[in-house]
Amino acid sequence: MLTFKLKKVVFTTYKLLVRTGSETGITGALLPLPLRRKLKAVVDRGIRALTRIEASKPYYVLGHRMWLHPGKSALQSEAFGTYEYDTVEVFSDYIRPGMTVVDVGAFVGFYTLLSARLVGPQGSVYAFEPNPEAFALLRRNIHENGYGDRVTAVPKAVSKAGGKAQLFLNRANPGMTSLYGQGREIDVETISLDDFFCKEGWPQVDFAKVDVEGGEVQVLHGMSEVVRRNPHMALVIEFNPSAQVTAIGDYETFFRTLQQLGFNKFRMIRHGVRDIAIPTDIPMLAQLADIGFINLFCRIDQMG
Repeated sequence: MLTFKLKKVVFTTYKLLVRTGSETGITGALLPLPLRRKLKAVVDRGIRALTRIEASKPYYVLGHRMWLHPGKSALQSEAFGTYEYDTVEVFSDYIRPGMTVVDVGAFVGFYTLLSARLVGPQGSVYAFEPNPEAFALLRRNIHENGYGDRVTAVPKAVSKAGGKAQLFLNRANPGMTSLYGQGREIDVETISLDDFFCKEGWPQVDFAKVDVEGGEVQVLHGMSEVVRRNPHMALVIEFNPSAQVTAIGDYETFFRTLQQLGFNKFRMIRHGVRDIAIPTDIPMLAQLADIGFINLFCRIDQMG
């Protein structure tokens, strides 16, 4: 059996090879997309089986003592330090002490903990997570790392409005949940960011992260007043074409909604960060769906 250190070497080396192949375009030039996706799925399964880790103990993730969810497919990426490193860099570059950060779809707190450290004791983080199992780990991670003074954890699903909804737990990947799709159903409460922050007295919001597996458009519809009151805010949001189609029937609405809120400066977070133009680059973004999703960094340029 491989030791944890050896598993980390195997896993991180594999991820480096995949990244290098994608960055250079070598894999794309050698293999057509359908074959490339099938081959990657097979190799991924083999690597994950070889480097399997237990979620019955905490791991040190970005310097935090963190309990992970056993059902999440990114379990090893988090434990071995390769999880969304480009997005982690965006957080680290942008978030400053004293800021207020909103984490929608916090899960067990990967970005909540990172944000809490970056904003410092004078800052604030609001973390929303409706999955009861994940929320329990989220609260545990917050308190074990001493962030109870700056993080507010909310056990609700963020959507267009407050009410009740059914949350679907993916059978193949129990760590993945959505208000849209199939799987085991549990009842959850929903809330909009506008309603929540109205009750909080409209604190300043500097940065938000939204990752809700297809429910992003509904979250955006419910935060128009937050954006209006905070035109300086930055937003990192997941674009998952297949999840958008499942939720609302298309993925163009996702971009239209962002623009209707005033966001007009977009950057793609993939192998670094690069500027993109909407709607011109939407087809290109959709073609990158072979990786499942892309995180976007969105801002409002007051100069237009």
